[in-house]
Amino acid sequence: MFTCRRYFGSVVPENGIQEYKETFQLYDEDKDGIVTREQIAIIMRSLGISISDGELDSMIKTHCKETTRVDFPEFLAMMSKCLAEAPSKSEEERSLVDAFKVFDRQDNGRITSRELRTIVMTLGESMDTKLVDDMIKDADMEGDGLIDYKQFVSKLLKEESPDRPDR
Repeated sequence: MFTCRRYFGSVVPENGIQEYKETFQLYDEDKDGIVTREQIAIIMRSLGISISDGELDSMIKTHCKETTRVDFPEFLAMMSKCLAEAPSKSEEERSLVDAFKVFDRQDNGRITSRELRTIVMTLGESMDTKLVDDMIKDADMEGDGLIDYKQFVSKLLKEESPDRPDR
């Protein structure tokens, strides 16, 4: 299973194709419509795709005539594969809610703002205290020091990508 991550629908949207083409052309230095395997790795990462070298090699073997050179249609087939395998919003939402359930000691769908602070400060990337405070203030929709994590996850995903469709 590839771990490609980009949040579009499973079909590449028209504006996505244009973005991919422009990015591809930036790396096509001799303008022959072909880039190297190394350039494909850079292009995919610049487009927000998280993919290991092994996954990339496997995709190139599957979608390309050669293992060292990739043309745009082959690249587009690879991107479509990544997009098709990206988790849907509902899958991601379920996964995040399940992660919060671990901290829900009362099993009531809520965690304390202190628990959220601990989660964010210890499990996630290092964040500025003010940013964490603002996030907790935003998450505590009732102002009672308790966070309805299902509501919070839903809001978080909506803010992250308002145009990302559910599948």
